[in-house]
Amino acid sequence: MWTRRDLKEQAKFHLRGKYWMAFVVTLILGILAGNGGGSGAGTSYNFSGMGNRHSYNGSTYGNGRFFLDSRLVDEINRFLASPWFQLAAAFVIAAVIFGIAYQIFVAGPIRVGAMRWFSRSRETEGTPSVSQMFSLFRRGRYMGSVSGMLWRGFWLWIWSTLSSIPLIAALIFFVFGNNLVNIVSENGGYIINFNLDSSGTGFVGILAVVMGIMISAALSILVVVKTYSYHLVPWILADNPAIGARRALTLSKNLTRGNKFEMFVLDLSFIGWYLLGLLLCCVGVIFVTPYYTATYTELYAALRDAGVNNGEVTMEELGYKRVQPSSIEGYETAAVYSVNEVSNDPEV
Repeated sequence: MWTRRDLKEQAKFHLRGKYWMAFVVTLILGILAGNGGGSGAGTSYNFSGMGNRHSYNGSTYGNGRFFLDSRLVDEINRFLASPWFQLAAAFVIAAVIFGIAYQIFVAGPIRVGAMRWFSRSRETEGTPSVSQMFSLFRRGRYMGSVSGMLWRGFWLWIWSTLSSIPLIAALIFFVFGNNLVNIVSENGGYIINFNLDSSGTGFVGILAVVMGIMISAALSILVVVKTYSYHLVPWILADNPAIGARRALTLSKNLTRGNKFEMFVLDLSFIGWYLLGLLLCCVGVIFVTPYYTATYTELYAALRDAGVNNGEVTMEELGYKRVQPSSIEGYETAAVYSVNEVSNDPEV
């Protein structure tokens, strides 16, 4: 069994003489891997509030009705078809695609490389080179780290999206089920009716919104649980990027089983440090990150050793090799492992 105190003491011990290098690693990681009415020429539209009435082309509109002239619609269509808008839209789409691709193919391996630096730092007396952060870009490691982090991110996205569906569905039902908004064609334009009278909102619609909020809140708790379940994936891939995306995710879930609440409490124990960092013009937060990451590296090592003892994984599967036999001259001894060459850098 691990305790928060033991993890933090071990983290402090392994950071001795290495803190500033750890600070540089987390700093690089943060940088590289780290969101009413109007008028126009020849076109006009009106919006009236509750109880007010306005006239347009001989017709009167009121009680939250919005007249959208068809000429304005034509101007909007012409604007959307203009080269400037299409160029801007293409730029935005390209930026989004680039951002997603960067997170998958660059930020993911860098994040795994940073966890690799912290793992190797605790396992060796020397201080690993900062280049350890980029060691996952080498042949035989790159695609494993990319696929593993992508698989983790995909499932986190699935659970996050799932948690928002009930609330969105309830709001859509509330708005359209109670006819709070409807659009009709009239007098060469479009009338958008906002029926804001509370008497039009039925009990079923209000109940649907309340239920949607409650279900989404419950699913959000499940998202937090899943986040802790997948939390160890970067460290697992750091040990052995060739372990496979599915296996890394499954192993993370197995190692964190029964420990997620304690991990949550471990996070809470750092609130004081982060609040202190915020008081120092937010700059102090970056000085806490090495300590936090080193503590979680100690947690991974503790859960990994427990998993080995329970037969859930072997050190060999995680990229280590046995350098001392388990039995010498009839006496049982603990096996000693070192990192295989395929998952280690020569300078470490």
